[in-house]
Amino acid sequence: MFTGTIAIFVLLFLVFLGMPIAIALLLIGITGITYLVGWDVMVPSMGGQLFTSVHKYGFSVILMFVFLGQLGYHSGLLSEVFEVARRWMGRIRGGLAIGVVAADSIFAAASGSSIAACVVVGKAAIPVMKKAGYSDAMSTGVVAASGTLAALIPPSIAICIYGLIVDESIGKLLIGGIIPGVISAIIYMVFILARSRGMPISEEKFTWRSRLYSIRYLWVIVVLIMTIMGGIYLGLCTPTEGGAFGAFVILLLTLVTRKMNRGVLRESIKSTVSTTGMILIIIVGAIVFSRFLVMSGFNRDIMGFVAAMAVPRVVVFLLVTLIFFILGCFVGATGMMVMTLPILHPMMMSLGFNSLWFGIIVVKYCEMSYITPPVGVNLYAVKGVAPEVSLGTIIRGSAPFLTMDLLTIGVFYIFPQLITFLPSLM
Repeated sequence: MFTGTIAIFVLLFLVFLGMPIAIALLLIGITGITYLVGWDVMVPSMGGQLFTSVHKYGFSVILMFVFLGQLGYHSGLLSEVFEVARRWMGRIRGGLAIGVVAADSIFAAASGSSIAACVVVGKAAIPVMKKAGYSDAMSTGVVAASGTLAALIPPSIAICIYGLIVDESIGKLLIGGIIPGVISAIIYMVFILARSRGMPISEEKFTWRSRLYSIRYLWVIVVLIMTIMGGIYLGLCTPTEGGAFGAFVILLLTLVTRKMNRGVLRESIKSTVSTTGMILIIIVGAIVFSRFLVMSGFNRDIMGFVAAMAVPRVVVFLLVTLIFFILGCFVGATGMMVMTLPILHPMMMSLGFNSLWFGIIVVKYCEMSYITPPVGVNLYAVKGVAPEVSLGTIIRGSAPFLTMDLLTIGVFYIFPQLITFLPSLM
């Protein structure tokens, strides 16, 4: 256990110094295995293991979902979702802020990209909200916070990564994220309504005919949800096949609507390759590092230590929540999962927690990491959309939503059936 503990502290130290998480994982993992078994044994054993670990058909699901989201983002096919929410909710006090949550939820159901959700919805929403009289903190904070919903609402890349790391059914995980995603959005909306005193009401009025006509903007999302999630839920396709078909559908839609050109296709492919490559190299590093921890006996010893503590499960759960919250301030979502899951997942399973349930909880932790400074990527995405607003103001506006995320996690702990119900029907 001593060797593994030292390795973890060294890993955290290197990451906090700014070393890329993939390099830190590979460096420590290779060094540790070499220390334990020697270079001559490490090279042939790890070479074969790495190839078989990443040379899996299941990993293509990440590529498909990333390509789907990039096409939707770069083509602008999903750029009108806030307009729908504005027409339906603008006349409610705080309605524009609620509309941002609704728009980000809809965008998430078609893209799975948190940053893209912030950029697309933020460009449309922030100027309108500021013109209506919303404060800079609220108009930017709600965009940054509600953009995190894309990490949970399927199709979710974070859910796929969790499934691949712990070898859990990605299809059931994706279906399991539907109800929690909706509940998370509703809790955000209720929170905004509770704080709506003093918030302005949009002066622009829309007729019922105009509202109903705006629903046409959602047809792309409806088609994608039916093709991807419907196919997975009914068992008609695997997540990889659903992602591939969804990417084909949105590619076809961009051609039909004449939103496709050479530049859009080039940027979509370029972003897909770089994002997928980044994720896979991090996973490779995680495989090496977790192999080292297993060989050092750390996993076995830490589970024995937790069992010997004889504390209630809720105490362990609160400690895990604290670990993820602290790591989320300094490490990205993917890096946070690959650093922790090889250790925490077996430990949580040994305590009787459900793997599907824990997966959604981990993705909620990842959501929080998107808006926790100093590394919260959504904060910087919104800063890029609204450069005139200070980063401190964006952080101040999004901070209350972190409390709502913790409340949501508490609800899921008390009522785990909210996560496990739909997967149990598959």
